[in-house]
Amino acid sequence: MAGRSAILSQDLARYVALQRLLGFKFRIQHILLRGFVAFAEEHGDGQVKNARALAWAAHAPSPEQRRMPRGNLGGSSPPRLSRYTLGIEA
Repeated sequence: MAGRSAILSQDLARYVALQRLLGFKFRIQHILLRGFVAFAEEHGDGQVKNARALAWAAHAPSPEQRRMPRGNLGGSSPPRLSRYTLGIEA
């Protein structure tokens, strides 16, 4: 299962490369997405799952960050990554 979940890391690398190619610095977003991908891979996920994204968001370090919609971070949300990779699973 480790090989299957590593697909998310590969997808993230391609997604970040594309964002940077388009001219975005994508530093903070990369850090946040890397954290999500690590969390998802620890649970054996090979695709972005809605439930896992919500569980990851609930683990934000502060109440303010937990309330902040992560979709407002310039394309760094797990749903945007999932649309990029087309590995969407409910």
